[in-house]
Amino acid sequence: MLKRNLFLVLLVLSLLLGTAGVALAEGPARQEEVSDQAILQQVNGVVLEVLPDEGKIKIQAQNPYAEVIIHTTADTRFVIPNDPDPSIADIVRGDQIVATGRWQAMSRTDFDARMVTVKPGVRPVEIVGVVKEVGDASLTLETRRGTISVQVNDDTEFIIPGVRLPTLADVRVGDRANVKAVPAADNAATDPVLVAQLVVIHRPQARPVELAGKVTKIGDTWFKLLSGVRTFIIDVNDDTQFVIPGVQDPTFADLQVGDKVVAKVLPPDITATYIGAHYLALVVTVHRPQPRPVVLTGIVTAIDLDAQTFSLELRSGETKTIAVNGDTKFHIQGMTSATLADVRVNDRAVVNGVVDPTGVDQVLAKIVAITRPRPRPERITGTVESLDTTTGVLVLLTDDGSKTVHTNEDTRFCVPDVRSPTVEDLADYLAAHPDAIVLVIGFWNEDGTMQASIVALPDPDAAGILTA
Repeated sequence: MLKRNLFLVLLVLSLLLGTAGVALAEGPARQEEVSDQAILQQVNGVVLEVLPDEGKIKIQAQNPYAEVIIHTTADTRFVIPNDPDPSIADIVRGDQIVATGRWQAMSRTDFDARMVTVKPGVRPVEIVGVVKEVGDASLTLETRRGTISVQVNDDTEFIIPGVRLPTLADVRVGDRANVKAVPAADNAATDPVLVAQLVVIHRPQARPVELAGKVTKIGDTWFKLLSGVRTFIIDVNDDTQFVIPGVQDPTFADLQVGDKVVAKVLPPDITATYIGAHYLALVVTVHRPQPRPVVLTGIVTAIDLDAQTFSLELRSGETKTIAVNGDTKFHIQGMTSATLADVRVNDRAVVNGVVDPTGVDQVLAKIVAITRPRPRPERITGTVESLDTTTGVLVLLTDDGSKTVHTNEDTRFCVPDVRSPTVEDLADYLAAHPDAIVLVIGFWNEDGTMQASIVALPDPDAAGILTA
């Protein structure tokens, strides 16, 4: 009995351990399978291009709205309505597809598809050929299969290189075209009518060229450029870029007749006549002579306050016209806010400025520094005829006649027995000694008066009182 019970216990334990082992073995695989299914994503859009040899499908995706490359492999499953054995080769441009799979790592433009499903609907046909005729609402193309006509409507989309918002009116006979079309909804089975959904025109594009020359005339949205012996008409638009040295954010309005420019332009369309044809400017680079800084030294020979100029005779004997303006700074000793009106003929001047870029023999001055010979102090002696202590002006009778002398706060007075004397002390001394000889040292003014630096009276203890 004991042996039988022990056998049953061992049997139960073995069954339990076996079940646990199977669960442990299958657990990760099932978990991976569930996780793998959980992260599958979808992307849908319109097929732009199919590359069967590379296993790639380029679509215009809806979310995100961008071009996405769908990558397929031999294991990718394809589902196409009414196609029993679908493959990537059966997908055509214009198909609406839904791809199920995963985004590639760190990418929102590459998608690895496990399944690609083509949405049901009317599949467009692609027509390649040369435009033979352009009607009011139709196009006729010459193809390898013969002549094919397609209708266009308000929903037809046109893509024409170099044409903004193109329409049927922009299509030309002779254009190479790729047309995606579908049968009209009210099609007759015996006489099918195709309606174009997309018309892509392939037209040879002109390559930009550079034209160098001189601007001779400027219009509202164009200018004429003389290059060699030929004149070109250059159109500009909002996209034309201008490069003008010294001009911040230049525009067409800053262009001037006479400017030397290098224009990067698109030639006229190859189907247009070149006589009077317009070139479209992409970039216009203006080359203008830049002001050349100069330093001139010479003697002022003439001043014209009305014209705000003065003539400067250089050491070489050449005379230059110096123009000044509100920005010109003058440096004249003893003056704080000097102007051209303070400059004198025969002044020695050092001019810092720039040469007029137009080639005129004129210099625009930025700084004018005037240097004048420092006068030597003069001495005069005589008796005082009058003295005004209020104005500090005295009249001195000398051997050459009466001389007016001005004093100021800088004038130094020397009066016997007075420490730090003033003009009042001078007056008091002269009241007691009216015939005393006064020595004045100073500088002559232009009006013939003297500006006194020193006014001195003799010291009677040292040399006696000097009298006339």
